[in-house]
Amino acid sequence: ENTLKSIESNFPYFNEVVLIHMNQSIQPELEELISYTLKQYSIESSTEELPLAKARNLGASVASSDTLLFLDVDCIPMIMAWP
Repeated sequence: ENTLKSIESNFPYFNEVVLIHMNQSIQPELEELISYTLKQYSIESSTEELPLAKARNLGASVASSDTLLFLDVDCIPMIMAWP
C-alpha cells in the first residue's frame, strides 16, 4: 500500500501501474488506493526462491508504455530519486 501511495504522490505523470504478486493472490482492494490504471497479475513459484526475473518480464510484457520503472515491495520511491 505504501509503495502505491508513494508512486501516486511523487509521480503524477504516470498513468499505469503493473503489479506482479509472487506466490500471492491478486488484491482488488488495492485499486481503490490510486487513480492510475492498476493491472495486477500473480505468478507462482514451486521453489523457495522468488522468481524476480519472471515477474519483471511479465510486467514488461503487459505494460502499455515504453518507459518502465521496476520497484520491489520494500521500495518507497521519492521524486528526488527520479532523473
